[in-house]
Amino acid sequence: MSRYDVILVAIPLAFLAALLTGQILSLPMQATVVVGAALGALAVVDALFVNPPKQGRRTR
Repeated sequence: MSRYDVILVAIPLAFLAALLTGQILSLPMQATVVVGAALGALAVVDALFVNPPKQGRRTR
């Protein structure tokens, strides 16, 4: 698995973790979705801007 495969798995896991935490702590659904979206966005920003794919580099 490449770094980008891990990031693609991390995005839905961020939502799942936020939703489960929201259920345990009885937080509003809107707040948990916002937290999940923010965590997923951090993963996307890391993949696109902090550690972008390099041209000519194979990810496998």
